[in-house]
Amino acid sequence: MKPQHTIVLLLFLATCLLRAQSQVPDYMQLVNNFNQGIENRSFKDMKRNAEDLIKYYSDDYAGYALNGYFLVCRGQNTNAEAQFQTMIQLNPFDAGAYGLMAMQHFIMKRYDDAEKYLHWSYQLNPADYTTTNLLKDTDVVIDMASRPDLEDFKKMVIQISQNYPVNEQAGPTLTQCYQMAKNGEACNGLQQAIGKLNTFKPHNPMFEVLGAYAKAYKDYMAYEPKKAIDGFDHFLKQSEPHKEQLYYLRAVSYFGKAYINAAEYQHNIALVNIKRALEEVKKMPVTTQLEAQFLQAKITYEKELQLFEDMSQTGYNLLAAADKLDDDYYRAHANNSIGSDLIFSILPADQAKGTEMLFTALQQATKVGDDELLNSIRGNYMVALYQRGRKEEVKTIFRELFTDLMNKKDYMGAEITANNMGFLMLYENEYAEAASYFKQAVDLTENFKQTLTPPQRMALMNNNSSSYYGLVMAYQKLGKTAELFETQDKNRSQFLKERLQPNATHATIKDAQQLLGTDDVLLYYTLAGPGEVIINAITQTTAKVYYSYPIDAWIGMKKQWTDRTKKVPPSYNSFMQGYANDIVDGNFVVYQTKEQNFNADDFKTQVDWTRQLLKSDDPAVVNARTAFLKHWYQVTLQPLEGLLATKKNIIISADKELNYLPFEAFIKPSGNYLIESHNVRYIPSVSVWKLLNNRNYPANRKPALVMGGALYQPSGNVKGTARGIDDFYAISESLNAKIERNNFNFKEELEKVGFGGASYLQGTLDEVLFVGELDPNIKVVTGKDMTESYLKQLDAKGELKNYSIFMISSHGFTTDIIPEFSGVMMTQPNAGDGNEDTFLLAPEIANLKLQADLAILSACDTGLGALVGGEGVNGLNSAFLVAGANNTLLSLWPVNDSSTALTMKNLFRLVLIEGLDSFTALNTIKRAMAMGEGGEELKNPMHWAPFLLSGR
Repeated sequence: MKPQHTIVLLLFLATCLLRAQSQVPDYMQLVNNFNQGIENRSFKDMKRNAEDLIKYYSDDYAGYALNGYFLVCRGQNTNAEAQFQTMIQLNPFDAGAYGLMAMQHFIMKRYDDAEKYLHWSYQLNPADYTTTNLLKDTDVVIDMASRPDLEDFKKMVIQISQNYPVNEQAGPTLTQCYQMAKNGEACNGLQQAIGKLNTFKPHNPMFEVLGAYAKAYKDYMAYEPKKAIDGFDHFLKQSEPHKEQLYYLRAVSYFGKAYINAAEYQHNIALVNIKRALEEVKKMPVTTQLEAQFLQAKITYEKELQLFEDMSQTGYNLLAAADKLDDDYYRAHANNSIGSDLIFSILPADQAKGTEMLFTALQQATKVGDDELLNSIRGNYMVALYQRGRKEEVKTIFRELFTDLMNKKDYMGAEITANNMGFLMLYENEYAEAASYFKQAVDLTENFKQTLTPPQRMALMNNNSSSYYGLVMAYQKLGKTAELFETQDKNRSQFLKERLQPNATHATIKDAQQLLGTDDVLLYYTLAGPGEVIINAITQTTAKVYYSYPIDAWIGMKKQWTDRTKKVPPSYNSFMQGYANDIVDGNFVVYQTKEQNFNADDFKTQVDWTRQLLKSDDPAVVNARTAFLKHWYQVTLQPLEGLLATKKNIIISADKELNYLPFEAFIKPSGNYLIESHNVRYIPSVSVWKLLNNRNYPANRKPALVMGGALYQPSGNVKGTARGIDDFYAISESLNAKIERNNFNFKEELEKVGFGGASYLQGTLDEVLFVGELDPNIKVVTGKDMTESYLKQLDAKGELKNYSIFMISSHGFTTDIIPEFSGVMMTQPNAGDGNEDTFLLAPEIANLKLQADLAILSACDTGLGALVGGEGVNGLNSAFLVAGANNTLLSLWPVNDSSTALTMKNLFRLVLIEGLDSFTALNTIKRAMAMGEGGEELKNPMHWAPFLLSGR
């Protein structure tokens, strides 16, 4: 007797996700062999073929159905139940699966459940063969398990089958619609079928949920991302009451969302969803290939987010799952992930282990015959071979690998390979060859970018910017100034450039020179490595590249100042004096070169210390602050002192963490601040500077619109619930979904991170009231009128275009984890502000329609934001420039109330009354304060240095 209904199966959704392995037994052959075992009453054959189905097709329900059936025939009913539960989770669309569950319930004396599942089986497929196969299957169990009581089950089958006419198509339509969904095909009869199924008694509420899943999966397979994510969200919400039966489908739904997120370069959100997928699939009683696939995807997203420690741990988790599955494909992925992390260790033993794991991964990938995986491993193996001195072999592998990737149109794989080869040649001092590899990588990125949306381009550049840095380094060694500049410009503010003018061309060094005055010098900075600075200094008639890497000075600052946090015992002082010596995680380390003793974390620590010292008014930190500010001058400006002596105005385009420091506060060897001898301003890039200079606004605009003295709800009225990074990534997911729908009320998300009320700022009211006295045409908005809704009403009427200066004085904030949560607080009425959340955030600012020469946020930390590779700071500065401001005045740290009020009052007086431009006015104010004209207290840079002018 053949249990045919257990083999006339829907190939489950994971079939499209599963990877074919080499030398895998044929699926139908295993099923047929199982059936032959039934014919021969051979428990051995039934067991072996059912277990092979599970081993080789772990995400298809047939193996669990047949193994459960075998166990029932052996009388092992408890063990059978676990197999049948897995079967239903893997395929809740199949009538045969419900029939087997009905038999299991009957055997366990759960007669009501048995009857219910039989009804559901016939609702899905009322065909005569459903009855025939159920009866045949039952006869086999009666015979092999000696269960004569199942004769009553057969009677139940016959009785229930008579309730369903064989021409009823609702159930088969649901099944067919799912089959079509796997191919991305729409099924017009789905809703009618669900409606009909909902009329049947006993009602199966999961059928409607399954219909929602089929619809979402159709949109996913047709790659309609927005509809698919909405559909998956709808299914996940509907399935919540039934999740114990739907762990697998819920896991796939989260995976589908993660796949779409990653395709949109939203890797932080993809990581959240892949973790959710893993949580669901791990609730199943078995390890499936889907779990391994999720872990593999998680590694990819962690790599994109540079979460290397997490990536390594996930690699070990994947290796454990692969061993459970006995799967060399996933073993190869795991070994590749772990090995590629180890080869970059500073410890030779780790490097050797990493090389060994990569070699093992190569063997495993070759065994399973997966070329894409093999190429990925070969790219990492190149680095390992280079470390072993096998350089000619590395070049041979590169040529073969690069050609293969290009032929397969895997352009991003080719970009990574060329980038890696470029750095290897850079280490060999083969600069021309390195430049050629980096140029190939950059050209691939530039060409691929054209197929993407601006947000996707920004994410791509964040991932691929290392090849631009490598090319800058190679050009610096080759003395190619013009090419170096163009590469620098391509690697910053590209998203901002696209938002200002889509498809605008990149600036050249000639463009930069045409924008400069005779007394101007443009300094384009690139951080080639920790503490390694490349400076492109451009004037109207000259361009010269300077290189600054005072490694002894960097390590000296580390040992004199920042190493204090390590609390090294006095007995270790002599060891720590060595510039190649360090203590890492409590262990003595002697580096091969002293350059290894100053890494990216050390550099960021010195930036953080500098910022903390600049914020302080404690007299005890004066010596430390002076030491750091002198050090920064030595690194960034001293190499070109001769040039600076001939120019008055310094225009800076900073890079990475340099964006967080005020250059005008750096201290010269003479002991004077830079601001005492030079004017300083900032630009995002020359490409952006050029676009801003092409703007022409009416000369008859009103002087200013100023807003201040906002009224807030009590401070601490909201308690944030977000704790870990995953919580913040989940909030980003919610924000993105709202922004796509033009919904800018983020009250729920803001409260999750603890944004609520605040203390009143009297100084903000004083500032704007003073400004209002300078000219009767200045519009002053304060107190209860300073609402978000009122500002947007002005914008909707086009009134914001009427002012040459736009200023908001209030509490400000930025966050690098959620860049959208950068903004200012507006008045918070007791009854709320209609549909607004009372926070004016970066996405909303970018939607304003300004025609302002200057936008000012007189608030704390507004000049910060997320540092994005290939972009720079993505925050409020970009938002205001997109909105129409030509310049912004934002702050780098929390500002003193009185000194801020003084700065703003003087700025407006100089601009509106004395007619100075904002650049000259701001530098005049800073210089006066730094030189003591405002009193001894205001000489401290904490008062005058935080506000930076950026734009054109």
